[in-house]
Amino acid sequence: MSYEVRTGLLALVAIALSLWGIKYIQGTNLLSKSDTYYAFYDDVSGVTVGTPVQISGVTVGSVSARELNTEDRRVKLTFNLERNVPLPKDTRAVLVAKSFLGEMAIVFDYDTPCSGDNCAQSGDTFVGISRGLVESMLGEGGMTTYIDELKSGLKQVVDSLNQDILGEDSTGPLAESARDLQATMSNLKDATGRMNLLLQRSSPALERSLANVANLTSTLEGQKNNIASIISNADSLSQQMVDAQLGQAVQDAKQTIVQLNETLAVAQTALGGVNEMIGNLKKGEGTLGLLLQDEGLYNNLNTMSYSLDSLLADFQDKPYRYLPLKSRRKVKRFDKLDNADQ
Repeated sequence: MSYEVRTGLLALVAIALSLWGIKYIQGTNLLSKSDTYYAFYDDVSGVTVGTPVQISGVTVGSVSARELNTEDRRVKLTFNLERNVPLPKDTRAVLVAKSFLGEMAIVFDYDTPCSGDNCAQSGDTFVGISRGLVESMLGEGGMTTYIDELKSGLKQVVDSLNQDILGEDSTGPLAESARDLQATMSNLKDATGRMNLLLQRSSPALERSLANVANLTSTLEGQKNNIASIISNADSLSQQMVDAQLGQAVQDAKQTIVQLNETLAVAQTALGGVNEMIGNLKKGEGTLGLLLQDEGLYNNLNTMSYSLDSLLADFQDKPYRYLPLKSRRKVKRFDKLDNADQ
């Protein structure tokens, strides 16, 4: 076999494998036999060639083609399914969303399995149904089923609370509070009725009072000019009184300042004399100045003070020395006696 023939055969095998791989990725196995079914939809957004076809969550085929009919704008989908998958003739091809990311799938739904002539044949057309995202996630009925179940649950809860709170035989705190509230509302209703009756009985007196208030208001309205004049005169009088008091206060303050100035002058004169006397003392003038400035006189006075203290101490200890008509011999004898006693 020549090189060219082998190259051609290898190219054909590569093309065949590529075609098979592409179809396999799209969901069609060219090496296995399959059944073909169809369905029509108004909108097939998100559906591509290769979108899986499932029954009860098991993938049994895929979408192999999409065709748009320009006359009625409906889309025909072609499904390739594995052989030996029995489907009833009333099978519904439901287009559903498998996730919030836009993943789509075709779900074959039917009520009862088929057998014999009741099964669909390859080439049959099923009823196409599209479900929205919410209905696809929550199942047939969408939010309606869950809302109905929620209503039913809430109704049971409300009925139970109603029985526990408002029931005649209930003894719980909430029931007692509800009965107390009911009694309070009843008392409030009675009080409101009595208040209405009191207002009805008092309405003539209230009307007369309102009439008197209206008359008083009318009188004040007529006298408003006089009232304004009185208020203006009162303001003028108050201002005059304030001005008079302010003038007197200013006069008193001036007199106080004059007296204070005189007192400060006298004090300054006295301080001048004191300063002059202190200056004379520093210069040594006068008796006190001489005493302050003469150090010898200070030492003499200090010595004399010390001698006087010694004399007084000796006079207190030995007064017999200073008694008159005492001979020196007696004084010595008394000194010896004193020394012997010590």
